[in-house]
Amino acid sequence: MNLMVASVSFMDEAFGHLALEHSEQELRSKLAFKNMSEFDRALLNDIIASRIRERLLKNRGKPRSSKARLKLGVRISRGR
Repeated sequence: MNLMVASVSFMDEAFGHLALEHSEQELRSKLAFKNMSEFDRALLNDIIASRIRERLLKNRGKPRSSKARLKLGVRISRGR
């Protein structure tokens, strides 16, 4: 059986770090993932949610604009 799964480190380096620099809205508008396995899709969403939490914790105590509000648990990558 051939099983193709993207590595956690690849997903984090390729897409997780984008969540540290860009808003959820930017990611949603600029990224699209097609033909992705459900396992990889779940992995990607977990990584992005983790990086969003990291950014929020890092910015704790700093003034937040209304654009900075993010809903944790919202999926960036959805099955199509």
